[in-house]
This record gives sequence, structure tokens and C-alpha cells, in this order.
Amino acid sequence: MGLVALIAVSLLAAEPPPEPLTLVLTPYRAPEELLARYRPLADRLGAAVGRPIELKVAPDFGAAAEMLLDGRGDLAELTPYAFVNGMQGNKLQPLAADAMVGRPGTGIIITRSESDITRLELLKGKTFGFVDRFSSTGFLGPWANLQSKGFDPAELFTYRFAGSHGAVLRSVLQGELDAGAVSRHAFDQWKDEHPKSVGDLRVLLETSRMPGDVFAARAQVSPADVKALGAALLQLSWEKAADKKVLDPIARKAFVPVDVKEYAWLLRVAASIKK
Repeated sequence: MGLVALIAVSLLAAEPPPEPLTLVLTPYRAPEELLARYRPLADRLGAAVGRPIELKVAPDFGAAAEMLLDGRGDLAELTPYAFVNGMQGNKLQPLAADAMVGRPGTGIIITRSESDITRLELLKGKTFGFVDRFSSTGFLGPWANLQSKGFDPAELFTYRFAGSHGAVLRSVLQGELDAGAVSRHAFDQWKDEHPKSVGDLRVLLETSRMPGDVFAARAQVSPADVKALGAALLQLSWEKAADKKVLDPIARKAFVPVDVKEYAWLLRVAASIKK
């Protein structure tokens, strides 16, 4: 092997590995559980762009978008409100949205079955738990539905944010809260995982259906990577055995292109809430 060839081989061997991308997850479940559930998807997306994808769990629902905007993450799965709020000023690049196949996409207001709260008006003066100020099914949807029925949630009850759907469910069951709002999907999963406790809960209200969570990239991610990542998500199909292993752990069945207009109403609801 000649000197030039040896130098070329040496340079290739010294070439640094591709920079990883960081995928930020919204903490709707325990962090260690999310990291395990999303690993197959991260590996699939990494193969699509030819670079490793690291996983990071945001400290709260709104922080996932903030981490894209300030460079702590490159990609994120965002709640509908976190996405549309982050899209103001075209600061995010949408990749794909949950197609909501087999998911109810609604929020519910719950109380204990033994509670004397049998109607919405009886929430007056009670303690209430929402999930997070950036949660659609666990905050904005229920809030909007209460408004549509003539109630002002800010005056109806005293509320706080519990941080996750599971935390709201536990707090209501344990009597720490009189009532709360969670997603129907989270409630259904809770039924499967805690069958003995679900009979202790009563549903007072179910909201209208909401759009799905969105995968988005920060503005600095290259157009080529955005195209490859979006295509990889849109090509996933629950009908394919290999894809099912990626989708099942994250409780998704398919993704669709993002229509930003479907999310705009969440900004109006958020703007109507008294701080």
C-alpha cells in the first residue's frame, strides 16, 4: 500500500462519529419507563438519519418545547398545546402527528364513586387537580368544556397541577383531591393496570376529541434530517410486524402529516384562562 493510500485510510479511521440528535420526551409516565418504551423508536429514527438518537425526559410538559427552543434538544414529542405554542414565530419544524388510531383523544373529569359530587355544579368550592398547564386532555380540553357549559373553572373550584395523569388519578383515589381531569386514554390504561381501583371512580364529563401529540424538530435541524425523520414516522404501520415492535411500546398505531390549523383553538383557550 502506497503512502498516499495509507494517509487516506488513516484519515478515514480518524473521522469522528456523527453527532447524535437528542429526542425529548414529555413526562406523561415515569421517566425510566418512557426511556425504555421509546428506545426502539429512537433506534428506528436514528437509522433513518444515519446518526444515534439520545433520549431525554423533560421535567414537565411545557419544558419539552422549551428544550427545543433553547437547544437542549433537537427533536421532541409534544402535547398539542406545547406544539402550537412553540410554533408561534415558526420556531419549530413539524415532523408528524399521532394519527390517534384506536385512541379516544378525549379528556375526562373524574371523582370518587363515593363522593357526593354527582353533577358538575357540585364541584363548587372543591379541590381539583389538572395534569399540567401544557396538557390538552388533562387541562385545556376539560377547561374549555366547563366554559362551554357556563362554568368558570377559576371561580368554580381551587385547582393545582399534579404533574402527570397518574398523579391526578392517585390523588383523587386517595382523597387528596375531590376531583380531577385526565385523558381517557390514561384512564383506560389505569383500568388495565389497576383493575381493583377503577370502580372507585366516577366520570362526570368527557370532552370533545382533540388532535394528537406532535413530533417536531428545532429550527436548526437540517432540512435533509427533517425530511428523513418525518418520512420514517409516516412510514410506520401497526400492520407490519417489525413496525409493531416500535409502535406498541409507545401506544401508537400510525402517524399522519401535521395540520397546524387543527391545533389553533388551544391557543385561544389558553389565552382565556385567568392567570
